[in-house]
Amino acid sequence: MLRNLGCRSVAAAGAAVHAAVPNAVFDLVNTGFAVVVARDAVAGVPREYAQAVMRYSPALVAEEVSAEDVMACW
Repeated sequence: MLRNLGCRSVAAAGAAVHAAVPNAVFDLVNTGFAVVVARDAVAGVPREYAQAVMRYSPALVAEEVSAEDVMACW
């Protein structure tokens, strides 16, 4: 659907850094989308674990930006 709408890049955010956010990022990258993750629009518990997940997973294939940066592009 995103491709049919002409989307080439996706901004990711969410409250499940341990599962949903990395899965979404990797699925999007694997299907050819450029992905940015709004680092201040994701969360997980405990906080230290969420930060480690972001550092060692999505950040390897997606660009981390601020939510303000994402909004500026819109």
